[in-house]
Amino acid sequence: MRILFDHVEFHALFAKQIERTAIYSDDKSTYLWTDWRIEIDCIYNPGATSFTTDVAGTPVITPPNNSGVLAPFTDVALRHFLAQPRRRLLITDDPAVILLDTGTYVDGAGVTRAKPDCTNGPRCTVQSIERLHGSRTYQCRLVFECSINECESARLLLAHRWAQSIDINQDHFQVVHTQGQCVFNQSALIVNDNFPDQLRSTLMHPIPANFRRCAIKVEPGSDGYTYNYYTMDVEQPFNLGTNFPAVRIEAMQEGQYNRGGTFRASVMAGVAGLRAWSQGGTFSGLAPGAANAALHFWKGTLPKYTVKVTVRAWGNRNSTRDNLRDRALAIMAYRMSLVNSGDLTPSQEFYIQEDLVGRYVEVSKTIAWSINTKLELNWKTITNIAFPNSGPGVIGNYGEPLAVVGPLKGNEKILAALGPNTESTNPSPHQGAFGAPSQGRLIAAISQALSEPCAAPPSPRVTYFNSNPAAAI
Repeated sequence: MRILFDHVEFHALFAKQIERTAIYSDDKSTYLWTDWRIEIDCIYNPGATSFTTDVAGTPVITPPNNSGVLAPFTDVALRHFLAQPRRRLLITDDPAVILLDTGTYVDGAGVTRAKPDCTNGPRCTVQSIERLHGSRTYQCRLVFECSINECESARLLLAHRWAQSIDINQDHFQVVHTQGQCVFNQSALIVNDNFPDQLRSTLMHPIPANFRRCAIKVEPGSDGYTYNYYTMDVEQPFNLGTNFPAVRIEAMQEGQYNRGGTFRASVMAGVAGLRAWSQGGTFSGLAPGAANAALHFWKGTLPKYTVKVTVRAWGNRNSTRDNLRDRALAIMAYRMSLVNSGDLTPSQEFYIQEDLVGRYVEVSKTIAWSINTKLELNWKTITNIAFPNSGPGVIGNYGEPLAVVGPLKGNEKILAALGPNTESTNPSPHQGAFGAPSQGRLIAAISQALSEPCAAPPSPRVTYFNSNPAAAI
């Protein structure tokens, strides 16, 4: 038997044991690799295994036929070298039969390097001196370990396993938690100059239809080949779509109806009448004062209507405040267009707030109107006034869904009113995004057949109930 660790060859050896153990994923469902453990006895002797070191500390073989160095010098020359992992390991039973060869590869600079195994090996884990025959001969025991994927060593992803759970929150929306682990082939990663997080968007599960990905946590292992991740997807009352600039929208519409009492109206009428009488200067001013008092008494009992729409928009680093403001204004304009004030011209109040160092915009608009705006201080015109319908009917149709709007082009507003549970385009899973229609259960982006080279065990699955939330108003 011949064993070569990098360029160091061991002579006069006896193979005590070659142990091979299959290693599986944590749930015992997927084959990962086979751990090799090779235990040998060899002789350090000037005529057998004999090495010194050069100026760089690299072991240099000495000539055979008893012209080499004594065993202690060989032991010193090899100790540190053998302790370094990721060197080529070649085991042959005779010149024609190769039992194991971890191989080499050529890097991007054209340099030939030793190919590591699946777990950053091979390694020489034991260097023991079993017997000393003076200073000339040492009988040593060495143990080499490596991890080799026997199925298809060039495969990049060896296993992709995950577990899922569903919570129902207080609003009866589903919250899906997915926690997964990927095990990569370190040898293939290094040869192809890859690292696990480059495949994040491929490894993440698709976002279910009508869900939003609200949390992503990734944890690449310090070993370089394990990769853990966690995602949380929350069911939404309506979909914003993937290309919408805001990652979160809050929109509130308030409607208010007021009608003054007779006591307050009579007080206001009395004050108005006295003011008009005093302005007349004589007793003859009492008549117009009384008319104005009666008019103000009546006006004080008429209904008043107020509608307020507030829209708040949050964006990510790729959003601009201009885009957020345009969408918020368009949503506000759409909701205000549903308000019916009859033939009365309402008063208006507008408010806008922007976070200058962040991605947040808030806009608010309030309109108010009353029959008072059409009253004139003349009894003859009162009977010709057209009164609007009282009550909340003037506020518009509250069953309308919240509008999702496109970009504004000049005064043009591109409005697309979406109802609940409408479909949207496929998101980029590595970003905070909204879900697209998918199958009844989640399927990993890398299929089970690709991630498990030798077996396809059943995958955990969850079932979504058929929810139909009411339309947002």
